Amino acid sequence: MVLYFAAPYCPHNTLKQEVEEERKLYETIRKIAGDGYKILQFFPSLSDSSYLKIDDEMSGVELLLSNFPAYHKLYPVPLKEIKKLNIPAVNYGVYGKDAHKWTERVYMPYSFETLPKLIIKTVEHFLESEEKICL
Repeated sequence: MVLYFAAPYCPHNTLKQEVEEERKLYETIRKIAGDGYKILQFFPSLSDSSYLKIDDEMSGVELLLSNFPAYHKLYPVPLKEIKKLNIPAVNYGVYGKDAHKWTERVYMPYSFETLPKLIIKTVEHFLESEEKICL
């Protein structure tokens, strides 16, 4: 008997304005990117960076685990350790449609010209800057 099929749990990882260090990181990224970019609070597609931080309360995570048969065999993601590490992430994504579907497509000029330059600019900023983001 199959009771329910669901996608694997994918934690959401956001930069919160009420957390000073995360707000500073957001503001720094905003300055680096300039006005020509739209910055979302979260990446709207599946991303490996989702597994760096869990914004959900631990009680919710525990409830999920208690209702996930064979969790340790089927989906052994170290949720408690991720929650403890609490690493904010910034994901520079491509511009396109239908991520992770057979119809997925990207806008090539942005994805292969503009985006790599923005990533390099960001990395150089943090390597050259005395500003340290320590969370």
